Amino acid sequence: LVAANHYYANAEQVFAKTVGHKNRRYAAMLNGWAGVLQRQKKFGEAEEKYRKAAAVYEQKKSGDPAGLAVVLHNLALLLMDQGRLSEAAPLLEKSVALLTAEGGGNSTRAMQAFRSLSRCHQLAGNLEQAAACEIRANELALHMMTE
Repeated sequence: LVAANHYYANAEQVFAKTVGHKNRRYAAMLNGWAGVLQRQKKFGEAEEKYRKAAAVYEQKKSGDPAGLAVVLHNLALLLMDQGRLSEAAPLLEKSVALLTAEGGGNSTRAMQAFRSLSRCHQLAGNLEQAAACEIRANELALHMMTE
């Protein structure tokens, strides 16, 4: 992880110079770096990278809703691990919306997002909402099996 963090720091400089700070590839690199920082328990730095990546996707209107959805999902998981459920839930809801919209992604990612949202609602004590999300995740899983 230490080596990966070092490589991402170098990659950030290269990406910034070659594709710029507003490119979706730059945002994807930030998302990967944030994951490394999260595994290193550097939660503040990880959150900063996730938020910066999300901002790139949102400002650029990159035509990559799945990319934004993945970053929002990852940020929400980080927040959930810190007990920040009220901040995580809206991010998961937005991720689900992006992934279930026309052309927004694939069923596997949407199913994962629904399961994470279910877990968030469950931890917050919103059991009816958790069950509804779990049902939707199961419907997606069934749909994928019958395709």
